[in-house]
Amino acid sequence: MAMGLRGALDKLRRLRPRELLGALKKHKWTLAFLLACLITFLGPTYIIFALYEVGLSWPVPDITGYVLFSIGLVSTAYLLAARGS
Repeated sequence: MAMGLRGALDKLRRLRPRELLGALKKHKWTLAFLLACLITFLGPTYIIFALYEVGLSWPVPDITGYVLFSIGLVSTAYLLAARGS
């Protein structure tokens, strides 16, 4: 597994900018889905924690986490519905 990951990283380093953009365009749905999932689960957990650690008062971190959770759920549902059709 480690050699496979090392080989993939070496291949990624050798890509030219145009080839990298082509690979991103090829896998844009997957990347968007992963981003939506990260927003869904990181928003109400780590983002709230980080905002409280920064020193923001009570309603701001909780509302921000709820908004990020909602955005993540809606975007995940949208991506799954668009993929199915």
